[in-house]
Amino acid sequence: MDIIVVIGVLASILSLVTAAWAIMRFFIRPKLRIHFLAEETFHARRHSENNRSIWLHVMVENSSKYRSAENVRAYVQQLFIVDNKRIERPVPEFNQPLPLEWAHLAGTKEHDIKPRGKSRLDVAWFAEGDPRLHIATPVSKPTGTVKAVEAGTYVLDIACLGDKAQKGQIRLRIYNSGQFEWPIVEYWDRKRGWVKVTTEGEIPSIEMMKALSSCTTATITESPNEYLVSPLPENNVKDLDGGDSMMKPDRDRDIQSADSASQKNNGKTEKERK
Repeated sequence: MDIIVVIGVLASILSLVTAAWAIMRFFIRPKLRIHFLAEETFHARRHSENNRSIWLHVMVENSSKYRSAENVRAYVQQLFIVDNKRIERPVPEFNQPLPLEWAHLAGTKEHDIKPRGKSRLDVAWFAEGDPRLHIATPVSKPTGTVKAVEAGTYVLDIACLGDKAQKGQIRLRIYNSGQFEWPIVEYWDRKRGWVKVTTEGEIPSIEMMKALSSCTTATITESPNEYLVSPLPENNVKDLDGGDSMMKPDRDRDIQSADSASQKNNGKTEKERK
């Protein structure tokens, strides 16, 4: 009888320890955070022998002190165009989330981030002589969705997922004038509203880029009160679907199905990588 009691007590203790361990693991699980780091935001580089390109990056940080974030992958969940009335409307050709690529890891969609570690994520790029904004995806031919858009003002909802990790999110607003110049970028902050990310100085010449690898330093400042909108070509305006404004900054679209599908798709990039 005493043995049965002892076994019961041990089983109860083991259950409590297991439950406590599970709860502790939940609270110390990796937490992903997407943010800007000034010196790692804008980079200008050679796109081809005689052309330049500008790249926009964000940093993905694992804020956990104890656990690595495994198989971290990032997506553009939704893509909106801002019309001349400042209303966000879904881009009709963007039909599914699009995976993004880790900087300096060409073709890589999944990446481990150590505790308190950071990794740079490619978001978009602009090429000299091409007025479009290109989403930096490792998928060369995404099925049923667009990955380059014409001049205009766009809002990108980006999410970062990891195995057993808390999801990170950021909302970006990008002004693409259609000219080869530093883009104006803002991100949404719940306390401050839209925060502008800018850079100064001229884009390095192709001769300078041939001599050395050139990059720039960005500055992060609070956005002015006015809502900057790049004028839309008439053909873009008339092709927009009707609908209400989509200005919710904390939108959380389910991307699990696209996440699973993209892990099976090992498409190659179509452009010269860094």
